[in-house]
Amino acid sequence: MNSENKPNIGDQMADRDIKQKESNHRINAPDKFLYVNQRVTPRMLAATSLIASEGYRRWMMNRTMRKTEHDLIINFKGAVHELMFRATYIGSADGLTATDHRGPLGGGPGRSVYLQDFLVQGQTGGSSVPFVREIAAATNAAEAVADGDDKPEQDFDLEEINAKVGKAAVTARIGEETFADYLGLQTFFEARLVRRVKLRLESILINGTGSSPDNILGFQEAGLPTVSITTAGSLLEAVQEAIAQIESNGFTPSFIFLNPTDKRALYSSSSAAPLLVWENGFLRLLGVPIIGTAAVTAGTGLVGDGSEAGIMYKCGIEGVAYRTDSSKYDQDNLVNGLVTILAEVRAALVIQSLGAFVEIVA
Repeated sequence: MNSENKPNIGDQMADRDIKQKESNHRINAPDKFLYVNQRVTPRMLAATSLIASEGYRRWMMNRTMRKTEHDLIINFKGAVHELMFRATYIGSADGLTATDHRGPLGGGPGRSVYLQDFLVQGQTGGSSVPFVREIAAATNAAEAVADGDDKPEQDFDLEEINAKVGKAAVTARIGEETFADYLGLQTFFEARLVRRVKLRLESILINGTGSSPDNILGFQEAGLPTVSITTAGSLLEAVQEAIAQIESNGFTPSFIFLNPTDKRALYSSSSAAPLLVWENGFLRLLGVPIIGTAAVTAGTGLVGDGSEAGIMYKCGIEGVAYRTDSSKYDQDNLVNGLVTILAEVRAALVIQSLGAFVEIVA
């Protein structure tokens, strides 16, 4: 037999390997991998290696889950990337799976910083938190002392407080079939419900009366020192006076909370312009971050040193501050084919020194 007509063993093995790879790359694999029926080339292998790399995944996740707005980086704490892809069986002859591509349901979970985030974070196991509060910043009695001389004595104006644990919660009900049809829908709803709970908790921390249902005695009801906008002459002057008072008491202001309308008026003011700067994601006045929130009444504000107050979360056995859950057995859900999603938080506010905060009033 002519050697040119003899089968080449190397070619036969190469063809067999290619057919095996084609078979292996059909959709008969975990959902998170997408395979196609095609010949594998060195270029494809290189591209697959890049896409599978940890660095590429991190880059894509950051690109999808981050949003830049006024130099403020907001991290979306939800499975937004999971909402963008869904594997669907298309019933073709060889059983391949297609992928639905769609944008996420809405944007991210909103604001990334709330009043409670500026406070010392802690946990409590009880229904209330007893603590001692410094009512007013006392004059510093410390002095230079010569050897053998008497040491000065410091007096404190203290009171015993029992801070009650308050609760904020919200639920949403959606159709059971909708719940099942959209991958990551529970995460989507949980993120938005938690955002609403955080906003409500922030409002209670500022305006809470200490009576049911709030239970929490908020900053503006705690008897803080005040600065009047009318007396100061303008909101800008009032904020500056508040910062000066806090610093005079030996504390360092870490936040300024204003109504969004007042915040806009402040950074639109030509007199405030030299004192304002965007830094590390915050609009800052004299270096202090300004946060706009509807929890603050227009024409008022709150300035303070967050290290002198604490938010004590009652986390329970789950060990999480903001608890989420879902159930088909709430009310008439089972009959009507609905699923209830819950978000809630329990917490107490501890203000250890009133002199570290100033309430801005009209």
